[in-house]
Amino acid sequence: MGVEEYVDLDLDDFQRRSNERLLGLVDRHRASIERELGVPFTIIDRDHRIELVVGERPVYVASTTASGRLLLTDVSGRFDGRL
Repeated sequence: MGVEEYVDLDLDDFQRRSNERLLGLVDRHRASIERELGVPFTIIDRDHRIELVVGERPVYVASTTASGRLLLTDVSGRFDGRL
C-alpha cells in the first residue's frame, strides 16, 4: 500500500465527536452519578480528558468501554488504596 492510498484522517474532528458521545453518556447517567457522589458535579474537558469535578477536585475520569458503555475511573483517592 502506497502513501497515497492511506485515508486522510481528521484526528481533531474524530476526538471532538468522540468527546461529544462521551459527554452524552455522562449526561444520561448524571442523576445516578450524583446520587452516588451525594453532590452535584461539573464536567471539565482537560486536554481531551473528561473529568467529573466536585469543587476544585476531580473525582472521576470518564471514558468508554470497547462496547461503548460509560466507564468511570475514581481518581479522588477517597478509598485510600482500598477497593
